[in-house]
Amino acid sequence: MKDNIAFIGVKSGVNVYSFTYLSDSKTTYVGAMAQDLLESKYANAVSIDADGYYTVDYSKLPIKFKIKQ
Repeated sequence: MKDNIAFIGVKSGVNVYSFTYLSDSKTTYVGAMAQDLLESKYANAVSIDADGYYTVDYSKLPIKFKIKQ
């Protein structure tokens, strides 16, 4: 569901990326990739929604989900 994914770096042990959503190609976001978290100590921050897609609960991470300024 994401596009234009670019690795930014590692913050507090979490890989951080910039990306757009396929449904909103004009807004760039900064956050984590659920697939990365599955193999980390933050695996509990990942769940699967009703459509079968991974979701990330940022309240369980040491980083924030944000719009890139």
